Amino acid sequence: MLNNTVSSNSNLYKVRMLLLLSFVPLMGMSIDLFAPSLPSLSLSLNISTSVTKLVISVFLLGYAIGNFIVGLMTDALGRRSLLLISCVMFVVSSTLPLFFPNEFILIAARFLQGFFIGAIGVVNRGIFSDTLPTEKLLKLGPTMGFLWGLGPIIGPIVGGFLQHYYGWKSGFYFFSIVVGIMMVLVFVLIPETIEQKSKLSFSTIKKNIKEVISHSEFMSLIFIMGIAYSLIISFNTLGPFLIQDVMNYSALYFGKLAIFLGLAFLPAPIICRKLLNHYPINKIFFVVIHFFMTLMIVFLIISFFYKLNIGLLVVATMAVYFMCGSIFPLSMGKGISMFRHISGTAAAVMYLINMLITCFVAFIQSYIHADNIVDILLIYVCLIFLILVIYWRKLRSI
Repeated sequence: MLNNTVSSNSNLYKVRMLLLLSFVPLMGMSIDLFAPSLPSLSLSLNISTSVTKLVISVFLLGYAIGNFIVGLMTDALGRRSLLLISCVMFVVSSTLPLFFPNEFILIAARFLQGFFIGAIGVVNRGIFSDTLPTEKLLKLGPTMGFLWGLGPIIGPIVGGFLQHYYGWKSGFYFFSIVVGIMMVLVFVLIPETIEQKSKLSFSTIKKNIKEVISHSEFMSLIFIMGIAYSLIISFNTLGPFLIQDVMNYSALYFGKLAIFLGLAFLPAPIICRKLLNHYPINKIFFVVIHFFMTLMIVFLIISFFYKLNIGLLVVATMAVYFMCGSIFPLSMGKGISMFRHISGTAAAVMYLINMLITCFVAFIQSYIHADNIVDILLIYVCLIFLILVIYWRKLRSI
């Protein structure tokens, strides 16, 4: 009987972990699933491409704010209630464009989706901290990084399929149904995990935030994270219109390109983690940044002769995804390690600022139209150059 009880508890624990981890790829999918639908959205709602592209930047803005605000609240208000409320509100916001299909509701819904998926993410990290010992938390980090990396891969594939066969509304139906099911499972399976809620002290929060943002190397790492992630968002913002409207490929074809990009992104964190056993992080940064800066300049030069070559665009973007997969997790890990005594505040500030940077870049790009490959590769070169400048000014000796 005892063995059966232990086995039952163990199985329940695994189911709970699986449920919570299943939210991780959903976060990336929430950004990228709509990328293949951008041209169709523009036509269906009779709105400009600039406004259509805002569905990405406002989502990132909502994610940054939701992650930050709820991250500061969760220790005081608990995990379960905030997780359930966030799930409910995500489902509600996902249904709004279905009943009110206009540009204002669309933009508001995407902001709310970002806010509440950011809230879900930060609450989940709190639950993991409550329930897992240190050694399992360390092993969970790469797992979550891998699962998050699946989002930008699976999202365009699923989004391309849904757009091709069912139209742009199907993406909102998809998230409403999936998160609705997960919400019911959370209600049934996930208990409150925080043993003692803390007092919400704004003076302590202010003190901790000031300590974090006054650290120049930490802030430099955050800026690198934001710019690196902006490289990926650049393709998802500008790529759909170039590939579908200019090159005349289908939304389904655009979605399939994510497979190649995933083959570039997913191995990068694993390789860099292995390299850390043999080389200091500043040397890895040096090689990765300078190699891909050189490589992207070569691709840019070639693009002047092959302005509409889809193969060149895919290969160059694969290189960008590998670079992001290398730099982003290294920067995150190094940054968090600087503030182990206030890691929650450091993580909240980190995600707020790096997502705001990405949001800003996506917003600027909403007013840019890529007529050929040169335009996108030029943006890649400019963003990598910014990373190069930050490295030489602040991070050579980290």
